[in-house]
Amino acid sequence: MTKRIFALLGCLMVFAALFAVSVSAKSGADLLVDDANLLTTAEKSEIITALNEASDAVDADIVVVTTPSLGMKSEMAFADDYYDQNGYGRGESGQDGVLLLLSMEERAWYVSTCGKCIEMVSYSTVGDRIVSDLSAGDYAGAFKAYANEVKREIIHKTSFFNWTRVGVALVIGFIIALIVVGSMKAKLKTVRFQPAANNYLKPGSLNVTLAQENFLYNTVTRTARPKDDGGSGGSHMSSGGVSHGGGGGHF
Repeated sequence: MTKRIFALLGCLMVFAALFAVSVSAKSGADLLVDDANLLTTAEKSEIITALNEASDAVDADIVVVTTPSLGMKSEMAFADDYYDQNGYGRGESGQDGVLLLLSMEERAWYVSTCGKCIEMVSYSTVGDRIVSDLSAGDYAGAFKAYANEVKREIIHKTSFFNWTRVGVALVIGFIIALIVVGSMKAKLKTVRFQPAANNYLKPGSLNVTLAQENFLYNTVTRTARPKDDGGSGGSHMSSGGVSHGGGGGHF
């Protein structure tokens, strides 16, 4: 009975470790920075609400930055540096977040991802959602679509990882139970199973006069090569030494 109690406690400890939730403070930085003056006052209010709701839902900063020009920087360097230098990031690492940069002189957009969002957010999927609105000059619509798409992707990936954790916890619990039961069974003094059939035969009672093997058929299984789904675009280091992912294009 005591060993069963310890086994149950072990399983509960495994579940507690896998589902521990860390709480971190918000970055406090503005989630919308419209330096290119693309939005009306009413639109800014709507976008700020959408970004705040999405950020709180996934515990990651979802940011929009517009600028008249990139100056001497590339889209990637500008977006990464802006994210790092303005203290964005939430979650356990304090770095989780996504920044959408829009530069009007270059007609360029860029999505910079950081922390868990490097693996969870696909810049190409975000681009597919916003480019048509950007080209049409519907910047408010593009920013709302961006916030919704990033939230959707993170929630979807997080749900998948949570179910994976459940599976891992169940497997570990099952292994612990097997060890305990096996230990208890080893102490039993009973007749044991014999792995060889010869131990159950009467000597001289079985004579094999003919033995042969016949090949019947074979089976060939082919597996398709996985296709690239246009994911996060890999990762790189910003000028501040922080790991980022992402990518962009023009509109």
